[in-house]
Amino acid sequence: MNRIFFHRIFCAGLVAAIFFLNSGCDRQKFIQKPSSMRPTIEPGETIFANMSAYVITAPQRWDVVLFKPPALNENSGIGAFRVIGLPGETVSFDNTGLLINGKKPHLPSALKGINYTPAPKNQPPSPLLPYKVPSNSYFVLGDDPSIANDSRMWGAVSREQIIGKILNK
Repeated sequence: MNRIFFHRIFCAGLVAAIFFLNSGCDRQKFIQKPSSMRPTIEPGETIFANMSAYVITAPQRWDVVLFKPPALNENSGIGAFRVIGLPGETVSFDNTGLLINGKKPHLPSALKGINYTPAPKNQPPSPLLPYKVPSNSYFVLGDDPSIANDSRMWGAVSREQIIGKILNK
């Protein structure tokens, strides 16, 4: 009887801990400075991030993540971009737009007006493309691809660089 009781207490505690870690209890506020996530996040908009969202789970396609930019882009502080490519996938573009493993992805309705392009305005197409996303890494793009300095220029973001998930975006 005691063994069953302690097992139930342990399971309840484990469930509570998982819920706590994924519930946004570790929420932090940020102000979006550049406009590379327009129209999803406007310049100067206050955004909130769950800093423990990925303690147990991995980032998913279409999540907007908060990350420490690669050394190549270190001067920009903390970045917020959308996860497009997952580990092991190949990201490329054709004349219709974004391709994942050679196929057009199904965009969520909130992103229907966004046309992800192979390069920002007035820039040559990235020499990195097509890009095979390394294991434990993610290909991220700004929702305003005409100006975003993102994975098209500097490659994937490693899982270790991702520090949170933007809430409600």
